[in-house]
Amino acid sequence: MIGYGDRARTQCEVVRLFRETHPDLPPLNQGTISKIEAQYREMGHVRKVPSKRQAVVDDDTKLNLLLALEENPITPARQLARDSNLNHKTVLKILKYEKKRPYKMQAVQQLLEDDPDRRDPKLRQIVTMGSQDTLEEKTVTVCCANDFVNIAFINFCCTRKEIARLWTDSLLSLAYNLNQINGTTKMYLFKAYTKLSLIRDKSGNIPVKNVLKMFAQGKDDKKKVESILHSLGFSTGKTDTINPQNFDFETFFNFYIQLTKRTEVEKVFNEILL
Repeated sequence: MIGYGDRARTQCEVVRLFRETHPDLPPLNQGTISKIEAQYREMGHVRKVPSKRQAVVDDDTKLNLLLALEENPITPARQLARDSNLNHKTVLKILKYEKKRPYKMQAVQQLLEDDPDRRDPKLRQIVTMGSQDTLEEKTVTVCCANDFVNIAFINFCCTRKEIARLWTDSLLSLAYNLNQINGTTKMYLFKAYTKLSLIRDKSGNIPVKNVLKMFAQGKDDKKKVESILHSLGFSTGKTDTINPQNFDFETFFNFYIQLTKRTEVEKVFNEILL
């Protein structure tokens, strides 16, 4: 109706002609005709365009997000969204589905009598509960980060300064524990095994792609890891999983020995087992 031959009708003519031709249908307006013309010039048809659905997040992106949260549990959800190039609401839905609680940074500020900003009197009541010690004496501040740039501070407010002192001494004893800093090979292998065991799918199995992500850095490493898993009786498909009951620490240890294939390392492993 918009055009015929070498002549194009005006929008008013199209509205009148459509009303006369289709009296049973709802009438058109000039705005609808403008949209139809714009769609025809852009797409070459006037069929109804389906609405855009929300992009589906693949399993690798979910796995990387969960691994990042596992390595640094105090990472806020917004930081996870920026690192994964995802929407903040999408990250919250993934964490809710996986039953993970995102970390929320809460700043604790001492409210003095002459502080002009006293919008939260409940906060003052909470941090000053217990004995009349100063807030600095009752606060334990933990600084944690993977590097010296992206640093996070967590403040714990105790009811008494004696409790804060006890927490501080206990944390420092762990931080300067030589056994923790200079751990044995078996301890670090057990940490890697624990990391694999904790991250599971819906059915409670260990995804094979988690093992590949931990040990494979390229195509050659991936083929090597897959061949060793196959020799141990595990499937190596992209969506295959491993039953945790069949993948105990001894099986993981045997897998790691075959992965190294070095005689001097095998001697060390044998000494560890002894």
